[in-house]
Amino acid sequence: MDTSIDPCLISKAALNDVLAGGWSAGNKNSSTVCFYRSGRGGIFAITNVEEPDPQRGLEDARAACDSTPRRIASTQSFACLEHADQGDVISGNLIWKNQVWLVTIVAGPGGGAHTPELNAMTAILKAIPAD
Repeated sequence: MDTSIDPCLISKAALNDVLAGGWSAGNKNSSTVCFYRSGRGGIFAITNVEEPDPQRGLEDARAACDSTPRRIASTQSFACLEHADQGDVISGNLIWKNQVWLVTIVAGPGGGAHTPELNAMTAILKAIPAD
């Protein structure tokens, strides 16, 4: 597995190692948001979150979960489902280099466990090398 870090925490090679679909990097918006797309239609984004107290920011994000968070010990991160008025979102949150990072997959219409999306988020978070 490729463990090199690019500005958005995970290289295309590392992503392709853990998730099928032929992933490519999308547009970067002012170097703060990175988008990834798969040949099978999957899309997710990674962004750095300005947070003066990263540990508290991570705790606040965990409290916003509408499902029991899946914890990934290697990166002190977690993935969870959040229900929103516009549809459900799978969120992955972690602290890397003393900064909070958010990984987002739009899960679609409200309701359901969104297990495939949660599994994908867990794989993405596990592919990010430990800080």
